[in-house]
Amino acid sequence: MTGPAQDFADRLTTFERDRDVDAFVAAAFSPDVVLLRPETGQELQGHDGARTFWSEYLTTFEQVRSTFSRVQDGAVGVLEWTSEARLAGGRDITYRGASLLDVGEQGLVTRFATYYDTRLFQPEPTA
Repeated sequence: MTGPAQDFADRLTTFERDRDVDAFVAAAFSPDVVLLRPETGQELQGHDGARTFWSEYLTTFEQVRSTFSRVQDGAVGVLEWTSEARLAGGRDITYRGASLLDVGEQGLVTRFATYYDTRLFQPEPTA
């Protein structure tokens, strides 16, 4: 039996492969979820906010694959990950980060916050 953090990691892996935002949001998030990206100040709420958040995620990449080096359940679930991706426009990047999950009694994420360095997402300087 896996815990909620591993369940979320597995759902995210499927989402990155299938790119089905609606299925991911319905399977992973509570209707009153709060999603945060503190480095940008983004805070979105509910299933509509989750669809916006993950749709924006997909449009950033032509393809993306995340692997998890740490998946830990507790009062707050912790995911440490590395993502290998091809940005929209064709540049390949590898970036690392961590995500924190609050999970409700139904096993659905009620709060999702993700932290990573966004510098690799900036356009490369031209000479």
